[in-house]
Amino acid sequence: MSKFVELIGSQEIFDEIRSTWLRDVEALEKYDVYPATPLQANLVAQSFQEKDSYVMQMKWEITGAVTMDQFQRAVTALKEAHTIFRTRFVPTSAGIYQILTPAADAVIEVSEGNFDEFAAGQLSKGFGPNDAHWFRVGLVKSLESDRFSHFVLTMHHVLYDGWCLQSLLGDLFKALDGEQIRQSPPFKNVVQYVESRDKSEGEKFWKEYLDGWSGPHLFSRVEGSDSPGSFIFHVDQDMDLLAKVASRYHVTVASVSKAAWTLALRTFLQMDDVVFGNVVSGRDMEFPGADR
Repeated sequence: MSKFVELIGSQEIFDEIRSTWLRDVEALEKYDVYPATPLQANLVAQSFQEKDSYVMQMKWEITGAVTMDQFQRAVTALKEAHTIFRTRFVPTSAGIYQILTPAADAVIEVSEGNFDEFAAGQLSKGFGPNDAHWFRVGLVKSLESDRFSHFVLTMHHVLYDGWCLQSLLGDLFKALDGEQIRQSPPFKNVVQYVESRDKSEGEKFWKEYLDGWSGPHLFSRVEGSDSPGSFIFHVDQDMDLLAKVASRYHVTVASVSKAAWTLALRTFLQMDDVVFGNVVSGRDMEFPGADR
């Protein structure tokens, strides 16, 4: 029987997941099932409504001779080293849950057609509860020879953040070169840590921290709805320029972006004291390997 995270396990939820999403009863003991974190759940819920939300795609031209076996071994090694690449996300009556599937050979799609059309098709598929994995790998064959000309990686943001993306890509290319890659701690450690925290303590902290602050709200509520309104901002800025500015002041591009947003709010709201939320990496969690 699948083992849930101990602090929040539920036989009822497992039975619901088993009857809806895991029809192969013989393989149940190979699976691990646990809740999504609040951030994961929000990302996934958006994708259930719009399947291409939070989907990123990267493309590379292949200049050398790389075989299908090399790609399959590399992607399989990546899945074995990083459990998040073997994770499926499904809805339940208690929220979004994630299913850690057994390690298996990588499934790689191959196209002999137009590269741009193939890449666009991979992107437009998006991801949903019926997908066993929330990333896909595609190869395009050259029209002039039998070798592969392009490599396409399509991946949902629920699997990575800006901190770890380069590391994950680095592991993939190491594996393509036949190098061994380092095993990362299981992601369920993060889930276990988040679920074990006393949420009332966090609420108390922010109430005290923001006590006395008052000001206009940029996002006003839509009449007849409990959800806040929203604005979409399009910013055209050269990333190389932002990187140079960040380097000059010894900060990250993210810090430059937050500073720009702070100044924009200050101008828009006509006040010097502004407050906004910001998602953090969580790598200061108090368990071994959290920074990886």
